[in-house]
Amino acid sequence: YVPLGKNITFHRYIAYAVAFNVFVHTLAHFINYSTHPGETRRAYSINKLQFLPESLGVIRALEAWYTGVIIIVCMVFMYSAAQESVKRGCFNSFWFSHHLFCVFWGCLLIHGPRFWYWSIVPLFFYFYGRVQRDRSQVDKVILEEVVIEPPNVIKLVMRNQKIVATGDRTLWKYGSGMYLK
Repeated sequence: YVPLGKNITFHRYIAYAVAFNVFVHTLAHFINYSTHPGETRRAYSINKLQFLPESLGVIRALEAWYTGVIIIVCMVFMYSAAQESVKRGCFNSFWFSHHLFCVFWGCLLIHGPRFWYWSIVPLFFYFYGRVQRDRSQVDKVILEEVVIEPPNVIKLVMRNQKIVATGDRTLWKYGSGMYLK
């Protein structure tokens, strides 16, 4: 069962899968290092990694470790702020912590030398969606009335300027998931 029509549920399933795999991946590193420290040090020698310049020496050898820690820290912030109580109490914390995904993906691209193979398609669809959203027409909406209905429901009465100008009532229709900017 993949809830493609329920984007938030699908997003949470993906997040749970990522968290589980990160936990297993990190645990495997700790087990590997505790059972074979010499081989692990040789595997992460200065000559193995190619992203940072050679002049950085040991730092270059440890870039996978540093990026791994940054990835986990980003996940802790994103997952903590994604809790329902945080979203309802302080939505800005949720919103800004989820923008750590830029740091998260950047570190993933450095952390796993072949990760870009797996990231091309998701990143393409992400940026395509962003471009489409930004290019879509934004109509001006006039807020005519705000009423607080029982029990604590806000009723907004709005009017689209294009509908007023053309008389066509089909230019702007509310649909599920639509939000005002």
